[in-house]
Amino acid sequence: MKATVLRSHDARAASRLGAKLERRRLAVRLALVFEQSWRLLWPPLGLIGLFAAAALFGFVALLPAWLHLAVLLALLVAVAAAIASAARRFTFPSRAAADRRLEQTNDLAHRPLAALSDRPATNNPTALILWQVHRDRMAAKLTGIRVGLPHPNLAALDRFALRAGLVVALVAGFGVAGPDSQSRLSEAFMPGIPAGPAPPPFELEAWITPPAYTHLPPTFLKASGGSFTVPQGSQLSVSVTGGAGTPRLILTGRDLPFHTLGPSSFRAETILTEGGRLELQRGFESVSAWDLAVIAPTPPEVHFAAPPGPDSNSTATRFPWHIQDTYGVTELAAELHLQARPGAQAMRVPLPLAGVDTKNATGTALVDLTASPWAGLEVIARLEARNGAGLTGTSDTIGFRLPEIAFHNPLARALIAVRKHLVLAPADRRTAISGLDRLSSTPAAENADLGGFLNMRAIAALLLYDHGATATGRAEQRLWQLAWHYEAGPTARTSSELAAATRALEQALAEAGRPNGPTPAEINRRIAALEQAIERQIEALAKTLPRGARLPNTAAAQRYDQQAFERMAEALREAVAAGDLATARTEMAQLQQLLQQLQNARPLNPEDLARMRQWQKGEQAMGALGDVVRREGNLFDRAQGRITTPGSPDARQERRGDAAIQQALRRALGALMSDLADATGNVPSALGRADIAMRGAAEALRKGADAPAAAAEQQAIADLQQGGRQAMAAMTGGGGKGGMPPGLGVAGFLMPGGSPSGNPLSGQLGRVPGIGLDPFGRPTGDQPDGGRANGYVRVPNGDVAAEARAIEEELRRRDANPSLPVPDRSYIERLLKVF
Repeated sequence: MKATVLRSHDARAASRLGAKLERRRLAVRLALVFEQSWRLLWPPLGLIGLFAAAALFGFVALLPAWLHLAVLLALLVAVAAAIASAARRFTFPSRAAADRRLEQTNDLAHRPLAALSDRPATNNPTALILWQVHRDRMAAKLTGIRVGLPHPNLAALDRFALRAGLVVALVAGFGVAGPDSQSRLSEAFMPGIPAGPAPPPFELEAWITPPAYTHLPPTFLKASGGSFTVPQGSQLSVSVTGGAGTPRLILTGRDLPFHTLGPSSFRAETILTEGGRLELQRGFESVSAWDLAVIAPTPPEVHFAAPPGPDSNSTATRFPWHIQDTYGVTELAAELHLQARPGAQAMRVPLPLAGVDTKNATGTALVDLTASPWAGLEVIARLEARNGAGLTGTSDTIGFRLPEIAFHNPLARALIAVRKHLVLAPADRRTAISGLDRLSSTPAAENADLGGFLNMRAIAALLLYDHGATATGRAEQRLWQLAWHYEAGPTARTSSELAAATRALEQALAEAGRPNGPTPAEINRRIAALEQAIERQIEALAKTLPRGARLPNTAAAQRYDQQAFERMAEALREAVAAGDLATARTEMAQLQQLLQQLQNARPLNPEDLARMRQWQKGEQAMGALGDVVRREGNLFDRAQGRITTPGSPDARQERRGDAAIQQALRRALGALMSDLADATGNVPSALGRADIAMRGAAEALRKGADAPAAAAEQQAIADLQQGGRQAMAAMTGGGGKGGMPPGLGVAGFLMPGGSPSGNPLSGQLGRVPGIGLDPFGRPTGDQPDGGRANGYVRVPNGDVAAEARAIEEELRRRDANPSLPVPDRSYIERLLKVF
C-alpha cells in the first residue's frame, strides 16, 4: 500500500516537471527564432538603414529624379533578394535544439533532458529501480532551469562593427534633419508623392457673450481654467482646432454637442440658463475646466419721485419718476385707471427715456393728455418699467385728476360734457344722443358752419345705429375733434396736420438704428414736413388776429417764435446727420413739448385779448422808460463834465437847457406812470421816488448847483431802473389787472404749455416796440431794413460767426506787432475786449 502511494506521488511530480520543461522549451525555441531571424535580416535592414541615413543627411534629395528612382529600385531588389535568401535558409528550431540550448544555458552535464525522455531497455526490477534513481537525480538538476536571453551573435557576421556606425549615422541624420525628418524620408522612399501636411497645432478659444441688453463686453475663458460670473441668457461659444479626435464639452453632467466645421475644427454654442462645472475633454483626458456662476435677471425698481398731477405752468400732466436697474430700463410707461370705472381698460402712456442713464435716473415727463377722453376725470396711476430681459417692475398707485382744456365756445363745452358722460357711462347712449339732438337744434349750431352741424348729426347716428364695441370710442374721438373745431376755428385742420407730422417724426426716431429702420434721408424728410406743418399752423394762427397784434417780449412767449422752432429743428437735423440718435431723441422730446402746446393753441377770448392789449401798452411804456433812463444818463454825464471842468463860458446856458430837458422828462415819466398803472393796476413806488429826484435835479440846475444836480440825477437813474424792474415783474407775473394772461405763448393765442417767466428787464429797457411785425414777431416785409430798426434781431448764421472769428484773429495778429504805436495798440486792445 505504501509503495502505491509513493508511485502516485512520483507520477504527479513528474507531470508538473514535464509541463514546466515544455514551457521552457517553447520560450527557448522563440529565442532561437529571433536569433536566426535577426542574423538573416541584418543585411536587408542594413541596406534600408544606410539609404535612410543618406536621405536624412539630404544626399538623396541631391540625386536627379531618374537616378533617385534607379537607386530606390536597386535597393528594393537587393532587399527583396536578401529577404528571399533568408527565407530559404530559415529553419524552425527543433525540440532537440531547444533541449541542447537549455542544457548549455544552465551548464547541465550528462544531458539530463535526454535522460528524462529515455526509456529503460529491460524490465528487470533491480534495473528499473536503478533507472528511477537516475531519473530522480536528473530531475533534481532541472529544478531551477532558466531560458536565458537571446544572443544573435551578430559580431561573428559583422566583424568590423558596421552596425554601430549605421546606428550613429541614423541618430546624427535625425539630428541634422530635425523637424524635416518625416518629409525627407517620405520624399526618399516615395519620390514624387508629397508628404501630407502636418496636423495643425491644438488651439482652444472659449468665450461668453452676455445678452445685448446688458451692454457688457464678451468674457474670454482662459485655457488654464478659472471661475466666472455671467448673466443668465449669455451665449457660450467654444472653438477647438487641431489635435486628434472629437472633443467633448460637458456642463454639469450634460453633453453640449460640437459641430464639425472642417478637418480637426469643431465649435459648440449654447445659451447658459444655469451655472456649474464646464469641462472640455479630448479622449479620456481633461483639457480645460471652468466654474460658471449664472446670475438670473431681476425686475427693475420704479417709483414716483413726487406725486403726479397737473403741471403748474401748463395743461400737461407731470409724471415724476425714478428708475433703477442693473443693466438699464428700456421702457417706461404710466398706467392709468379710471376711478369711476375700475373695470375699464387701462390707458398706457409711454414716458420718454432719451438722454438719461437708465440704470439709475430720476426725471419728470410732461405729457399732454388734454385730448384724452379721461381729461378732467379722477384716475389712479402707477409706473411700469421694463428692462432688456423682459421683466417688469411697478410702483405704488397714486390718484389725481387729469388736467383739461377750458373751452370757451359754448358748443365746444357742451360737446365735451356729452363726451364725459359717454366715458363715465358708456352703456347710456340715450342720454348722449338726446344731448346731441338738443345741441344740433340750437341756433348756435344751426348758424355755425354746415360741416360741424353734419358731423354732430353723424355722431348721434353712430351712437344710435352702431352697436359694436368700438362705436363709443369712435364717438368720443369725433366729439373731441368737433369740439376743437368749434373752439379753434380755422386752426383745427393745421393742428391735425401738425400732430400727424409730429407722430411721423417720433416714429422714425424710435425705429432709427434698427434693422430695416428709416434712413437719415427719410428722417430729414420728416423733419422738413414737420417744419412745414409748424409754419402752416403759425400762419393759420396769425390770420385769426387783428392786424397790429404781435409777439410779446417775455422770454416764455419768445420760446414759441417761429425761429425758435427752426433752431430746434436744425439741432435735431444736425444730431441725425452725426448719427447721434440719443441726442436726436432728446431734442425731439424737448421739441415735442412745444409742439403739443402749439398744436392746441386757440384764439383768446375777448377778456384775455383785452388784457393782452393792455400788456402791450405797458410794454410800449417800458420801451419809453428805457429812453427816459438813457436821456437822464446824458444829463448826468454833462453835470459831471461841468464839475470836472469848472469855469466854462457856456456852462450857464447848458444848465438852463438841461433844466428844461429835466422838466420834459418829468412830464414824460408822468405819462408813462399812467400807462403802467393801466397795464399792471398800480404804479411802481420807485418811479414816484424817481419823479421827486428829477424835480430836485431841475431846481438845482436852475440855481446853478451842478453837484446837487448830479447827485439827484444819479438817484433818479437808480430809481428809474428799479421802477422798471418792478413794473416788468408785475407784467410778467400776471399780477394786477393788466398782467399777462396765463398760458399766453403766442400773441393772441392761449398756449396750454405757456407760462411767462424770465428776466424782467432782459432786452426791455431801450427797446422801442416795432411796427410792421406779424403776431409772431416776424417782419411783414414792408420794412426796408427787414424790421431790425423796430427790434427784430436777425439770428447770426454760420457765415457771420466765421466773419467774427476772422476779425478777432486779425486784431490779435496786429496786436502782436511790437512796432505798433501805443495809441493804436490801446485801441485794438479795447476792441479785443468785445471778444
